Amino acid sequence: SEQPYKNMEEYKKTPDAGLAEKTQEFLNTIGYSFTSMFQGEKKDKGSSSQGPLSSNFEELSLPAGYATEAHYTTTDDGVILKLYRIPGAKDEKPASYRNANKPAVLLQHGLLDSADGWIVNEEDKSIGFALANCGYDVWFGNCRGNKYCLYGTHQNYDNSAFWNFTWEDMAKYDLTATVNFITEYTGQDKIAYVGHSQGCLIMFAALADAATAALMNSKINIFIALAPAVYIKHNRAEILETFKSMKLTEIMEFFGSGSFFVPAPYGTISPKLMASMCSGSKYLSGKGPSLVSDMDPSLLDEKKVIKYLSHFPSGTSVKNMTAWVQKTNSNKFRKFDYGPRKNLQIYGTEEPPLYDFSLLKVPTAIMVGESDMLVCPQDARLLRTDIEQFTDALIYYSEYKSGHLGFFANDEVPFLPHILELLSQYSNQEEQLASL
Repeated sequence: SEQPYKNMEEYKKTPDAGLAEKTQEFLNTIGYSFTSMFQGEKKDKGSSSQGPLSSNFEELSLPAGYATEAHYTTTDDGVILKLYRIPGAKDEKPASYRNANKPAVLLQHGLLDSADGWIVNEEDKSIGFALANCGYDVWFGNCRGNKYCLYGTHQNYDNSAFWNFTWEDMAKYDLTATVNFITEYTGQDKIAYVGHSQGCLIMFAALADAATAALMNSKINIFIALAPAVYIKHNRAEILETFKSMKLTEIMEFFGSGSFFVPAPYGTISPKLMASMCSGSKYLSGKGPSLVSDMDPSLLDEKKVIKYLSHFPSGTSVKNMTAWVQKTNSNKFRKFDYGPRKNLQIYGTEEPPLYDFSLLKVPTAIMVGESDMLVCPQDARLLRTDIEQFTDALIYYSEYKSGHLGFFANDEVPFLPHILELLSQYSNQEEQLASL
């Protein structure tokens, strides 16, 4: 299924545009409140010099001159995923790309994020726009539980059963459905994959699990991992540290068993959570990004952070957040820990099974921010060591002057030329573009 939006006027006629209007005020409020945190001062809701903040993907891509398509695919367990596609460069006409055999690239977002993050920066610094202008067919994934993926064939966001998932389900079901859809739609045997944070975690899981490794190894020609959140034991992100000592039952009692940080009208940010954070965080009255991921917010462009935070958070499940908290207590790449008794029922062992890096065959590049508080260099180096111990798939590793959000909101983007160089080398771009 497909929804092409060639321009903003066409998009305004769609149901999605009406939904955007309903959520605009709420998202702007969230954006402005985070702005106050970032600047360390209180601002009136309407005082930003940035004007109205966009609330979804189309409101970023269409005004910038990029034809945009929305596609839908359904996972094997019945969750409906919304994918976006920018198939052409800025102001490129539909006739010139409709049947073009451009190399396809899938961009997959991180925790609590969405496809929007890839295009919030300036056009020459946004990874999504930059790839489109360099001749790629750019696809943007969304995972279950964010604002674009709240419906299914069995239950929807208003049913607690819908929220019974972690990043493991995204690796097993969401990635499989997304990659299969793109390869079938484009007719390409293989596509490139660029992930950020959780987007890396789920691809590593898919490549290191016997149930999915063969498929992913056969359909991905290069995996570029930006701030890969495989190991986060040494993280200093306060939002995770707040819950690190809590047990699963305590987290469920605190938040419930459903959604976490899903924007209105589908959900709300928990007042109890915000009250707890405000009373206990030294960052909330000062530099907001430090709450989540960045040690040094001065590396970020303030205006871009404001823009980014009008799209973030986009939501996930409480169970997935619990899975992330578990990762802060372990330096093992393993599945969700239900406790010895339930682990025995589900896995057949009292301990959760480990993922197997020896199954990883796809050429893999890792890029890390030096001041990333969520995926700190120490944990990224452990990942590098573990990969190199079991496989020769790692082709590139580098650390940059950046934090976690820097891949989307930095004024300087030294990693972008390296992304483009790797894609050109491994995605068969030259061969495909020569055939046009």
